[in-house]
Amino acid sequence: MGTNFYLVKLCPTSCNCPECDQVHYQEQKFHIGKSSAGWVFAVHAEEELNLMTWEAWKDFLFTGEYERIENEYGDFFLPHEMVDWVENRSHPVGLLRSLTDSRCIAQGKGTWEVFRGKFS
Repeated sequence: MGTNFYLVKLCPTSCNCPECDQVHYQEQKFHIGKSSAGWVFAVHAEEELNLMTWEAWKDFLFTGEYERIENEYGDFFLPHEMVDWVENRSHPVGLLRSLTDSRCIAQGKGTWEVFRGKFS
């Protein structure tokens, strides 16, 4: 069990309304990663945004080119709070890591590692 974190962007959508000449936007969520007790933070390699490392994610979080950062429970986070959540993790008996393989593509120098694929 863990908590998923998302970056929410407003993306333009096509409008099927013949009277409307406005640009409409729809929220699109991009998965930042997952926090699980006792484990390093699992950063999601987001190919669509070309965010394949934690450093790339971190740089992007400070651009403001998105609507908000939130977790799966609807709590909002500022960029520095998200960075703190990822980089300053601890556990009384230490943090576990995954082995690098086709899913875990990189182990961070700190308290994170980068994963491809689906998260639960």
